[in-house]
Amino acid sequence: MRGAGPIEYELDLHGERVLDSMPRMEAHIRRNHAVGQPWVHIIHGRGTGVLRTAVQDFLRQHKLVGRYYFAPPATGGDGVTIAELEYGQSRSTRREIDSRGGPLDANE
Repeated sequence: MRGAGPIEYELDLHGERVLDSMPRMEAHIRRNHAVGQPWVHIIHGRGTGVLRTAVQDFLRQHKLVGRYYFAPPATGGDGVTIAELEYGQSRSTRREIDSRGGPLDANE
């Protein structure tokens, strides 16, 4: 694509309304998936947790997301969710975060 810069893997949604952020997140995931990016970082902030919950509900159901979890504390902690993009893996290997921010098998 001529004139286009690199695809950004980070999407900053904090401070946005849930309904406004979902289409942006969908486009962000699709753009990054199309270029083979292995993950995206969704910045939702800490706040009341409404946006964080909506982001994770969205990611849980998204067919291009293999697993997701909070970022390490040094890179945003529970104010940032990292979503690993899926490229042909079975949904049975999907993982979700547990209450401490670590991966949890979806079958547990």
